[in-house]
Amino acid sequence: MNPIKRWRDGAIYFGPIAVMFGFAAAVPCFAQIEKKPPVATGTVGLTYNAPVRGNPTGRVGGGTRSGGVERTVVLSVLAPEHVGLTTKEQPTLYWFISQPTNSAIELTLIESKTPKPLLEIKIDPPAKGGIQKVRLADHNIRLKPDTEYRWYVALVPDPKNRSKDILAGGFIERTEATKEQQARLSQATMESARAFAAEGVWYDAIAAISDAIDAAGGDNNLRAQRASLLEQVKLQQVAEFDRTAASR
Repeated sequence: MNPIKRWRDGAIYFGPIAVMFGFAAAVPCFAQIEKKPPVATGTVGLTYNAPVRGNPTGRVGGGTRSGGVERTVVLSVLAPEHVGLTTKEQPTLYWFISQPTNSAIELTLIESKTPKPLLEIKIDPPAKGGIQKVRLADHNIRLKPDTEYRWYVALVPDPKNRSKDILAGGFIERTEATKEQQARLSQATMESARAFAAEGVWYDAIAAISDAIDAAGGDNNLRAQRASLLEQVKLQQVAEFDRTAASR
C-alpha cells in the first residue's frame, strides 16, 4: 500500500516501527516544550512557547533510508511535535533533506477529516542538501481559520514500489492574527521571529527567521539562532546542519 494513504488513514510504517495517531482520541493537553537557553550570540535568542491545547498529534519525520542508489538520507519537515500555528492565510512550509537526490519528491496538504488532498505537487529535486521551502501562495492555496491540516513530503526512490518511500509530515492550523501580529507579518527580522516564537506561532516564527537569513546572505549568527529554535522542537539533525554551516 502507498505509505501516503496509510498516513491519511492514521498509521505510517517505517520498517518494523509503526507510528499511530488520530484526531478523535480524548487525550490530556501536552506539556509545554522544555525551553532551551539562548545561544551566546550577543542578542536575545528565540524561545518557543508551545501553545497548550487539547488533542495533541504527532510529527512524522526524521525518516532515513540507506543503501541502493541513495546514501543515507534524512528527510524532515520543520514542524513541531504538535499542531503548529500560523496567522497567515498562505504560509510557507519548510522542510529539510540532508543531501542532493535524483529521486522524485512530492508534497501533499490535506484538510483534517477531508479525504481529498487540497494540494498535491511534485517538487524539483534540490541541487544541494539543506532547508527547502514551498510557498502556498505559489499554488493559490489558502488555509481556513481554525482548521487543522496535515502536510507531508515524500521522497520516492522507486515509483513502482512505494513501500520504499521516505516520508515526513506535520500539522498546521491557521489562527486569526492580532493587530500586532498583522503588523509584523511582512517583517523578515529577528525581532519578528522572537515575538512569534514567544507567542507560540511556530510557522510564522520559522518563516521570519528564515527570511531574515536569506535577506542577510546566510548570516551565521541568524543561522545559529534558527538552530536553537529547531532544537526546542527536537529537530536535532536539522539544527546540526545550521550549526555546521554557521561554524564555517
